Amino acid sequence: LKMTADLLEVESVAWYFLQLRGWVQQEAGKLDEAVASYTEALDKIDAAKEQDLAGPRDELKDDVRYALSGVY
Repeated sequence: LKMTADLLEVESVAWYFLQLRGWVQQEAGKLDEAVASYTEALDKIDAAKEQDLAGPRDELKDDVRYALSGVY
């Protein structure tokens, strides 16, 4: 988790590392924290500039939502 915290300092791709942090938290059994990280990742994708995204916004959000669905 410490490594993902450091990676979150890179603002332009913070959504990706929030998704990664959510996965790590989910695997560690910290489900409430994972939900919060995935939700924050969705918010960051919405707020990101198009050129900072690694693909179409809707597809990225679908990927995060899919990961989030595994928590419930």
